[in-house]
Amino acid sequence: MTALDDSLAAYWASIDRPNTLRSYRGNWERWVAWLDGRAISPLEVKPINVKEYLATMVGVGSAKATRGRALTTIRSVYSALVVDGLLAANPAREVKNPKVSAKPRTPWIDDEAARKMVESMPSGTWREARDRICVLIVLFMGLRRWEVAKLCVEEFSKNGTRLKTEVKGGKVETFGVPPTLMQEILAWREFACISSGVLLPRSPVDPRPVSPRMVYSIVRDAGKRVGVKVAPHGLRRSFITILRRRGADIRDLQKAVGHESVTTTERYDRDGSVGAPGEGMAAVLGLVEKG
Repeated sequence: MTALDDSLAAYWASIDRPNTLRSYRGNWERWVAWLDGRAISPLEVKPINVKEYLATMVGVGSAKATRGRALTTIRSVYSALVVDGLLAANPAREVKNPKVSAKPRTPWIDDEAARKMVESMPSGTWREARDRICVLIVLFMGLRRWEVAKLCVEEFSKNGTRLKTEVKGGKVETFGVPPTLMQEILAWREFACISSGVLLPRSPVDPRPVSPRMVYSIVRDAGKRVGVKVAPHGLRRSFITILRRRGADIRDLQKAVGHESVTTTERYDRDGSVGAPGEGMAAVLGLVEKG
């Protein structure tokens, strides 16, 4: 293996999200194939080559978001090659990202739809109770579906008001847990007899955590019950928009959802110290803290 192969292997091994790894590798392989067609080595690339590649993508009708993801991959891989000493500078660093719509198009729901969704969810059986708490966690905290899937009891502090969890990019963040949600979680744990380990198991006899795909299905089915089309990422956007309408500080929301930049959080808002702004959801959903 060459030094480039070794560096790439280490980079791929550092990505622990299967979907992210698959996307990045695919983007990189398409980029290398384009370079091969022009007899350019990946280690001899110049910024103009990256720009030409993006122009080629425009020519074949690639969407701005697709080109943006391709550039993100190229830029990230070359950053790793620079760190490994294979390049002096990142040739994609100064190449501008394609401009995308300032307002994401992922469907979201408003206060009334969120309340109806929760009210419509039964909780008599083990699975119904698990699905309900899954949806409440997304609504109260705006977590990504894979963040929800990997939650463990031990991540919550002893007083039940803090949560440390790995977020996008492999970082570990501390979040506030709304008291009303914590009471709901404690009630779920007592009902399901969960004292440690996975918070949302697949079944009473299968202790493995629910998969991100299962979280997606749970949220989608909850929405169908009240006639709305929504996915976990849509509830994440709903979390930000609903609480902004109710006066939550944008920087508290930024910390709550784990965004590096407040600009990203502002884009998620359809209206334009670690806190727990999600407690405002208690009033939205008609829930009160249980004594």
